Amino acid sequence: MPPHHLVQKDQLEALDRQVQAQSRYLAALMLEASNSVQAMHGVQEEIGLLRLEVRELADRPPPPVAPPAAAPTPSPPAQEPPRSRSPEVVFEGKKVVGAVEKVYLAPPNILLPARIDTGAATSSLDARDLRDFERDGAPWVRFHIVDPETGDEVEVERKVVRHVRIISAAAEESERRPVIELHVILGGISRTAQFTLSDRSSLEFPLLIGRNILQDLILVDVGREYIAPPQVPDSKSR
Repeated sequence: MPPHHLVQKDQLEALDRQVQAQSRYLAALMLEASNSVQAMHGVQEEIGLLRLEVRELADRPPPPVAPPAAAPTPSPPAQEPPRSRSPEVVFEGKKVVGAVEKVYLAPPNILLPARIDTGAATSSLDARDLRDFERDGAPWVRFHIVDPETGDEVEVERKVVRHVRIISAAAEESERRPVIELHVILGGISRTAQFTLSDRSSLEFPLLIGRNILQDLILVDVGREYIAPPQVPDSKSR
């Protein structure tokens, strides 16, 4: 008979505890393996679904390609309407002019910017280098007018129709000025009128139109300027 080994009770209990621990460890391994297998099955199912979607997308016909939109045709630039001269303004049968206008004067047959002044009884003209002389026993004057377009001085000779005394605000004594007659066109009104002569080089406008030209024919809109189209007669009518 084989020899019998005597095992103490506490050793048997220790061996039993080791066996139980090993059993629990094996059970945990088996559970983890089972979970891994289930996870692998889930991944395989997802892969199969993705493959199915890929095949369906590959079998679909490609969407129609829209033709490229045509570039919009640029509209032609807006053209500014041709400017026309402002028509003459008439009120109750009288021509209307602004506080400043271009006035035709003959001689010297040029357009001059003029201040329209209803407070002045007589019109006044800028006369440079004014000289008195006699012609056929009558008093005459010779002077220069500056052409605003060219800056040139134009010489004018006219017979003196009378003299006036003017008291200016800057001078204590009165000034004796000659008066001449010139042809003038303003606001379509053509007439011969008298002008006093003086050096107006320090003033803004070389010409001042007074009541002797405006009366009964022309109205003044003091709030506007250059509303009367300037008129120049042709060379034949000068």
